[in-house]
Amino acid sequence: MPIDSLENPTAQRLMAMAARRSGAENVSAGLDTPLDQLGIDSLGLAELMFDIDDEFGIEITDEQMLQVKLVSDLVALIERQLSAKAQAA
Repeated sequence: MPIDSLENPTAQRLMAMAARRSGAENVSAGLDTPLDQLGIDSLGLAELMFDIDDEFGIEITDEQMLQVKLVSDLVALIERQLSAKAQAA
């Protein structure tokens, strides 16, 4: 499914994790929403990286996370990591 849709399963899972980290029931954000507007503080973003590792079985480095500005950037990064993991298997 294209990344430009919140119907994307990766985006849906990510938004659910972001909602848990922000303490909100759900996060009303789109793919073009900057990560710093998700209602998650810097510690929460670090914890979100661990959540992503647990949920998707991939590791996102600090350097990669520094390049991520929008929700869609993070979804794309997750999907690239998943694809690379699948190809390596």
